Amino acid sequence: MANRVHRITMFKLPSKDEQAKLLDQYHKLNASQQKDGKPYILSMVVGAADEDARSQGYTFVSKTEFASMEDMKYYDEGCQAH
Repeated sequence: MANRVHRITMFKLPSKDEQAKLLDQYHKLNASQQKDGKPYILSMVVGAADEDARSQGYTFVSKTEFASMEDMKYYDEGCQAH
């Protein structure tokens, strides 16, 4: 298995409008994310969480995949799109 970094981020956004806005922001991020002139996010899957007691109030989930911890750190600290 490759040494990739998988990041799961969960949000508690009860409003469908807030969820739609966040989804739009993720789409914009995915379209414009670059590091050293090329895309650096290997995979991004986002959307509403299933309505289930096990969701514990989380309504929106993002799974982002990076090639390295360095790329994830860049996402947090240096990415202009983020």
